[in-house]
Amino acid sequence: MSVYAILVVLMMPLVRSVDPIWAKMLLALVPTVPVAFAVMEIVRFIASQDELERRLQFEAVGVAALLTCFLTFAWGLLENAGVPRLPVVMVTPLFCSIYGLAVWRAHRRFQ
Repeated sequence: MSVYAILVVLMMPLVRSVDPIWAKMLLALVPTVPVAFAVMEIVRFIASQDELERRLQFEAVGVAALLTCFLTFAWGLLENAGVPRLPVVMVTPLFCSIYGLAVWRAHRRFQ
C-alpha cells in the first residue's frame, strides 16, 4: 500500500500535465497495479485459512458489501436534498473500513 500511496502522489500531477485523454487515463490507472497485487494476496491469504476463518471473512465481506451499498444508496438520495456529492473514489475506503470492523466483530463473537 506504500507503493500505491507513492504512485498516487507521483501520478496525479502527471495526469494533469499530459494532453491526450488516453494518456491521462493510463496514468490515472497506474496506482491500481499495486492494489491488484494486494487483492491477489488477500485472496491467497483467505484461501490458506481454516473453515472458521473463511466463514468469518465471508461474513465480514457480506456485511461490508451490504452496508456499503446501503450507505452509498442513501447518500445518493440525500444528494437530491442538497448534500454534497460523494466522490466514487471514497466507496473503496468506506468498504474497507466497514470490512475491518466486521472482521473484528466476527472474531469477538467467536472468542
